[in-house]
Amino acid sequence: MAFRDIIGQERAIQALKKIVDREEVPHAFLFSGLPGIGKKTVAFSFAKVINCLNRVDNDCCEGCSACTRANTGNYPDLLLIETSEQFIGIDAIRSIEEELNFPPLEGRKRITIIDDAQKMTDEAANALLKTLEEPPSNNLIILICPEPAMLLPTVVSRTCHLRFQPLTERAVKDILVSRQFLDDKNAELIARV
Repeated sequence: MAFRDIIGQERAIQALKKIVDREEVPHAFLFSGLPGIGKKTVAFSFAKVINCLNRVDNDCCEGCSACTRANTGNYPDLLLIETSEQFIGIDAIRSIEEELNFPPLEGRKRITIIDDAQKMTDEAANALLKTLEEPPSNNLIILICPEPAMLLPTVVSRTCHLRFQPLTERAVKDILVSRQFLDDKNAELIARV
């Protein structure tokens, strides 16, 4: 999904587009906010924008090989860490760190998205901290969690923090209708809840 197709996080998207436009992408971000409001979707789209071969208005084209391969999970410079387990252990972080030592294979940057970053054990967070303190060039790490307070303060302080806003009723309705989950009337009723 391109930035232009995401409903309800315009402020965060505009901030990211400005960063892309200035070509001053920090080495690490923290995306925080309520669960289910689009943090991971925006992170994934941002990763595509960074490595898109045919950017248009600081958005991904969705048609180039980088975008299409990212959409199918076959892009070598995009790693998504998500777990259904209770925690993210030090071994997972160490494997990420090994990958970060190498330059990107195809893209401008090697991008690692860690969803539910609050699940990192203290050992894992401290291992990641070392990478955040001395980041390898041409790498971007995006941490996603509900609240910054759920992470070590030293980890948070080494990221560019972007807080995502709760979705408005209108945004929830538009998402439900645009994804063809519900008709207009029922989507409006659900959005009010």
